[in-house]
Amino acid sequence: MTGFGKMMLRTGLAALAMSLASSAQAAVLYDVVDLGTLGGSASAGNAINNAGQVVGYSFTTGDNYIDIHAFLYSGGVMSDLGTLGGSSSQGYAINNAGQVAGRSGTTGNVGAHAFLYSGGVMSDLGTLGGVESVGYGINNAGQVVGESLTTGNTAYHAFVSNGGGMSDLNLLIDPLAGWTLQGAFGVNDSGQITGFGAFGGQAHAFLLNPITVTGGVPEPASWAMMIIGFGLIGGAMRRKNAFAPDRGHLVAPERMEGFIDRA
Repeated sequence: MTGFGKMMLRTGLAALAMSLASSAQAAVLYDVVDLGTLGGSASAGNAINNAGQVVGYSFTTGDNYIDIHAFLYSGGVMSDLGTLGGSSSQGYAINNAGQVAGRSGTTGNVGAHAFLYSGGVMSDLGTLGGVESVGYGINNAGQVVGESLTTGNTAYHAFVSNGGGMSDLNLLIDPLAGWTLQGAFGVNDSGQITGFGAFGGQAHAFLLNPITVTGGVPEPASWAMMIIGFGLIGGAMRRKNAFAPDRGHLVAPERMEGFIDRA
């Protein structure tokens, strides 16, 4: 083989090797792990944390629909998280500390309440006055967000819980903003919350950015004055520095149907 032919062969082999390496890097294959069940014939995983712990729900022995239980899969073992005294429970979210948020039936199955599972204990987060609440999201500080029926069981409101009980998010925003926050489904480690609510006669996604307020939650009149004050301060800052940086930091579709009537 001539020197030119050898050079062309080496060039071709190098190009082939680079192509194969590129393909190997781009291809992602998965190993499937069967998490099993809690004795029944079906289970589903809803969330996973950075340690690979999975939460979800599973049929128990007998496959009775009302006996579905929340599970935590960790270290190759699926564990039953139990209930708040009722027949069923579901796990919906997990943080990196292994804390779980979800929903469980209460004693006598008279209601279903959001729960926080931490340190092997399932704690009842209560409701906003109605018979049902659900915890859909949790951050690494253990804050839980979700939705709850309010007093009278005719409307769902979004809530946040800081480990005990829950607060109606509608009482933590400007009451003149025109929103009814109906469900919260995610919260990050900065305390920002997302979900959906009724706004202008439509169902819109929202993002809540936390504002630190001293002296408790302001009254409506105070809210208005505070917002005006923020506007004046913001305008002054923008005039001072036009390039000042901005300091702001699952729901099934059927849940949105008829949202106006549930506001």
